[in-house]
Amino acid sequence: MENQAFPKRFYKSVTVEKTDSDDWLIALDGRPAKTPGKKLLAMPVRSLAEAVADEWEAQTEEINPFKMLLCRRRMVVIDRGEADCRKWGELILSFLRSDLLCYRAEKPEPLTVRQTTTWSEFLEWISGEFGIRLNVTTGIVSVEQPDDSQTKTKNLLRTATADELSCLAAATEITGSAVLALALWQKYQTPDEIFAASRVDETYQSEKWGIDEDAAKNEARLREDFLSVARYLDLIQER
Repeated sequence: MENQAFPKRFYKSVTVEKTDSDDWLIALDGRPAKTPGKKLLAMPVRSLAEAVADEWEAQTEEINPFKMLLCRRRMVVIDRGEADCRKWGELILSFLRSDLLCYRAEKPEPLTVRQTTTWSEFLEWISGEFGIRLNVTTGIVSVEQPDDSQTKTKNLLRTATADELSCLAAATEITGSAVLALALWQKYQTPDEIFAASRVDETYQSEKWGIDEDAAKNEARLREDFLSVARYLDLIQER
């Protein structure tokens, strides 16, 4: 990415304009911006449009899409949301069937205690809030999840918009847990707390053996992506 050539910034001004259908467009020098699929870059809420406009404004000599995480996500939803909603839902359900929070270490005890303390809270929440009860195992032994819980999760996901499903799928992949992604969506805990819950194993290992530079860089990237997803969810839910 560092050596990649990006297109030159070709615009001077970035504005947000309301449409007749109450959407909000990003305009570059007064002209509507478009997605890679040649569709209008429109937002359903002004708060998201303004945040995306800030990303466009922050570009200097070149347009670096890797610094425009909110814009890229919205473009994906506009261009692919209608076709990919089912795929995003299936991805989330596939992770639920082997959710990170359901697989505990057998030892050492400090790690098992930390996993139980952190992860059981989320499992109790999703069970009490939505009736989604998940089985827990230790070691590498696979555990089946109740069909009823999978059905309830599927029904819950049907209430999500395309924007929300896109975020849920991304959060699930980042954390390895559909439960943590749902907790983010429902604002059960803060984004920082939820991300930390997904890194229990890695945090324990770094405390015991020291910080690995490459692992630390990867975690920083994952955290940035996760917090961007969390921000997108907050913005898209504002009315």
